[in-house]
This record gives sequence, structure tokens and C-alpha cells, in this order.
Amino acid sequence: HKDIYSKVENHLTGHPHLIPRNNPIFKQYSDHLLDYLNQSYFTPLSYKDQLISREQAQILGSIRRIIQNMNLIIRVTDKG
Repeated sequence: HKDIYSKVENHLTGHPHLIPRNNPIFKQYSDHLLDYLNQSYFTPLSYKDQLISREQAQILGSIRRIIQNMNLIIRVTDKG
């Protein structure tokens, strides 16, 4: 929150906007941003989404174990 807020504030107080830092709009923006982030990241997942994420985590874990047990090296290559 602080990082996003400070970047927006620095942008709007600089040239060409030149909005004063003590403008009440910054407090309002900070409150709205905090509410949005809390709603987005702290809302519980639905049961279906929990099951999907658990299944994906298990698949990822099994792939990692296979890579480790077989001493495989995964790397990005070009398509050419």
C-alpha cells in the first residue's frame, strides 16, 4: 500500500500536475486503495477454488519430486 501510494503521490505532485501534498484527495485515495487491496487479497476463496488450488499444488509438488528424483535439468530453449 505504501509503495503504490508513494509512487502515485510523487507522480501527481511533480510536473505537470503540481498537486499539493496536503490535498485531501490523497487521503481519500489512500483509503480507497487500502479498502481495495484488503477486499482483493483477504476475501476467502470459494470451496471450489480451494479444491482447484489444492489439486494444482499437489500436481506441482509431484512434478518437482519427479524432476528431483530423476536429476533432470529444466531450461528455456529457443524455438529455432
